[in-house]
Amino acid sequence: MAFRFALNRPLAHGFVTLAVGELQRCDALLSAAIDHERQRLGKAAQREAEAPDETISVGAVHETRKALKRTRALLRLMRSGMPREAFKALNGLLARAGRAIAVARDAHVLAQTMARFDEGLDAKGRKLLAGLGRQVRAHAAREGERAPAIDAMREARALVRECGLSLGWGPDEGTLTGQATKPVDQRAARGSAKRATATGKNGAEGPKLVACAEPADGGARGLERALQPWCERAPPPPWLPTLDLAVAARGFGTSYARAKKAMAVARASGVDTDFHEWRKFVQHHWRQLQVLRNAWPDAFAARIALARQVSQALGEDHDLYVLRGFAHAQPEGKISAKALNFLDAHVAARQEALRAQAVQLGLILFAVGRRASEEALQVQWRAARKLAGTEQSQAEPLLALKRRWQAPRDAEVEPARHSGAKRTPRAQAQAQEGSQARARDRTRARPNGGAA
Repeated sequence: MAFRFALNRPLAHGFVTLAVGELQRCDALLSAAIDHERQRLGKAAQREAEAPDETISVGAVHETRKALKRTRALLRLMRSGMPREAFKALNGLLARAGRAIAVARDAHVLAQTMARFDEGLDAKGRKLLAGLGRQVRAHAAREGERAPAIDAMREARALVRECGLSLGWGPDEGTLTGQATKPVDQRAARGSAKRATATGKNGAEGPKLVACAEPADGGARGLERALQPWCERAPPPPWLPTLDLAVAARGFGTSYARAKKAMAVARASGVDTDFHEWRKFVQHHWRQLQVLRNAWPDAFAARIALARQVSQALGEDHDLYVLRGFAHAQPEGKISAKALNFLDAHVAARQEALRAQAVQLGLILFAVGRRASEEALQVQWRAARKLAGTEQSQAEPLLALKRRWQAPRDAEVEPARHSGAKRTPRAQAQAQEGSQARARDRTRARPNGGAA
């Protein structure tokens, strides 16, 4: 299922369909990772051998965290149409689920950052930081121990399911009406496990999505009929029908304004944590662009790519900050003062380049004000819905315009098939000239110069 609102459905329907779809994805990924780790533990015990260094499905954890971030961005998009308590409850559950599996993932990222940093150094620099590399790898191995990883994933799965129940979905129901969706990419969840697929326990297939009838109208009654087949465990939230385009525009404008303000704060302070805060808001804006990209696919695709570049630059900046903090937190004597000074100098130079790149792109991404972004979204979404309603291709507006202008030209040269057919002005002029020419010919053919 593409992570975007459909033009032919109410936004409230799109919200709950996307949110529950992402929760199902998290549940399937975590269940597969837990089962795999349990099997690995059993095999290791039978062999009476030590467990491998990497003992969690890093890929599954990473994909789960991404799905949680998409769901939280969706909640923020529709926040103004939700009761404050409902938003805090749902957002809090998702935040706790993300934190539960963050430790092992952060340790893996730290090891990746150290490896990338080493690649940019010469042989002398790598030798100087060899001790730090050993400390990072040892830390990643400790944090990735098998039993704590399984406990963390179980906790995250329980929180995801609790959030799903609040939206009317239970993991044992196994179906979700709404837009058609593709299964979770099996390759996306690869880590130390062979595969973390979208399957349930004992190899059973995970939740499937089935199609539902299109609501006859965009109001609450049509939405209720569309959601009824899969909301048997719990009714849809009473605030769900209030989620409309105005609510989405306010949420979009709020995230946009916060990201723009965070950029100004980070530029003025130069503090590491401020740049990290900016990245959080950029990610909210980036994922909300994905949700709304059907408003103008080509234009939104360009903005999505730009936001992704800003997020990646700021993410690498934060990874370097974490690496430097880890190095300085080591016990005295583990890493030499010369190595720490060398690390600080190279990290500062790299961060300066990354922040300059992020700011340069951010000035383009956040060039207009909040009100302009909200108004533009509403105009674009309504225009896109109108085009979709007339069955005109959004991807080929110029081709549709060309066909519209080409039709009269084709009619000019096509002869009328019956007397009642309408003619263009040019065709009428050609017919009149033909009649006059035939009249002249008849006149010349008469005797006495055409006298009567």
